[in-house]
Order: sequence, then C-alpha cells, then structure tokens
Amino acid sequence: MATIITDIASSKVLSNLDTYNHTAALNAMYKVSIQVSETPISGLSVVIQQNGSTKATAAAPAASQSHIELQTVLNCAVNDVISVILSSSTPEDQKLNRVKAILSIDAGLST
Repeated sequence: MATIITDIASSKVLSNLDTYNHTAALNAMYKVSIQVSETPISGLSVVIQQNGSTKATAAAPAASQSHIELQTVLNCAVNDVISVILSSSTPEDQKLNRVKAILSIDAGLST
C-alpha cells in the first residue's frame, strides 16, 4: 500500500516499510532526502523514483552502519510523481516502528 504525502512544508517522520508518494505541484527542482535508522542492521533498502524511474538507491547498510542517508535533486514538471520506497528482505522489518526515517521533500530549489 502506498502513502500519499501532500504537505511538504516540513519533514515527515516515517515508521514502517511502504511507498511514499508526492505529486509535484510546480515545474521546479525538488530536493528529496531521507535519513533512515534501524537497530539491529537488516536488509533495508531505499529507492527514490520519479514517475516510476529510479533516480537514487541505497542498499542495506554494512554491519558497522546503523543508518542510511540518501538524497537527490529531481527536475520535476507539474504532476510528476516522486516516490520514496522503503523495503527490506528481512521479515523482522515488517513490524511497525522497526524502521525510523525522516523524509524531506523541498520544492523550488534554485540549484
């Protein structure tokens, strides 16, 4: 099931595996960044897509890491769909509040 993100004025706290979608309201550059932490380390992966096309990926962290940070800048047209997908190959990660993440989508960047 996908979660729709409508208000991007502030960061969103995410607590479970899902696809998080935002529809661009502007013809603009959008900075998408996510910071994910989990304990203990598992098979988590993060994917950022624009209209179904993968733009950035981060695979499961190494044993010495406890977090993933991923960001990209997307050149979006009105109605482009930005998707952030949190998935895992580990069944334990399906539990609610197992994964903690902060998602930020900022529109109208000049860079």
